Amino acid sequence: MKQNLPKNERLSGLINIEKLFTEGNSFIVYPLRVVFRFCELTSESPVQILAGVSKKRFKKATDRNKIKRQIKEAYRQNKETIVNFFTTKNECVLIAFFYVADVLPEKKIIEDKMKIALTRITEKSTEKTN
Repeated sequence: MKQNLPKNERLSGLINIEKLFTEGNSFIVYPLRVVFRFCELTSESPVQILAGVSKKRFKKATDRNKIKRQIKEAYRQNKETIVNFFTTKNECVLIAFFYVADVLPEKKIIEDKMKIALTRITEKSTEKTN
């Protein structure tokens, strides 16, 4: 599997984003808040993500962009298991990652928390079907 993050794996579209926040579930793996929603596979990609950082916590756009890049990079490096899981299940999941801490993160911390978040999403999917 290619380790890239193409456009079809990024969450876009007002309707999908609204449904994610109104009908989705959430949990926190500090410093990440994860909002997710399961859906039927209609798009090209079984997993679509969104990364966000609060302007209230980080005033400088460069800091917010750096954190979003780190979140996307951590997802990109660890996405293989979740993409394969939802591909075989013929299901889709929309995920939003929000950084909620007040200090700039270390890359290692975000990567470790991303692994935990992705495994928790797959566990919740198996709980949903059982």
